[in-house]
Amino acid sequence: MKIEQSVIDGFRLWQKAQSALRDIMRFPPDRHTLVMQVTVLPSRPPDAGTAYSLLKSSDGNEAPYVLVCCAWDAEADLAVLQNAAAESLEPSLVSRKVIVDPERARALEASLATLVIPLMPRKPLSGLDGTDVEVVVGGPFSQCRVTWWVESPEEWKELGVLVNTLIGWANP
Repeated sequence: MKIEQSVIDGFRLWQKAQSALRDIMRFPPDRHTLVMQVTVLPSRPPDAGTAYSLLKSSDGNEAPYVLVCCAWDAEADLAVLQNAAAESLEPSLVSRKVIVDPERARALEASLATLVIPLMPRKPLSGLDGTDVEVVVGGPFSQCRVTWWVESPEEWKELGVLVNTLIGWANP
């Protein structure tokens, strides 16, 4: 069975998009710190997922907290792919900002600061199809990163609630 090159190229571009979403806020914009990033990564193309990054501003001229939602524009990139090699393309990411109520954001930040979870769940979930959820808390030089498949493990349920809260702010 021979797979067409366009399918392989599309898959490579999808992988690049997922990688870009994971690292979108590794180094946040000036005068901002990353409070929490949640990246939702489906297991199949063409949807590469969405990154939800809660940023805290240290600039008094801006809203104290902003949620940046970033996704891959698969439709645009796959149309361009018809005339270009996958290696030469970088994924087109589209983003939007949501101003977050400072009290709600501070409450979420305080919950993250006091949350205690085991580093390894007793019964990790796995499967073939589904969605990975990756959570990053902290900055580029000191952070915690956990990943689960579909639903958070029982020991991480509190973190799962905070993840759903953050995603909910993006889709009021």
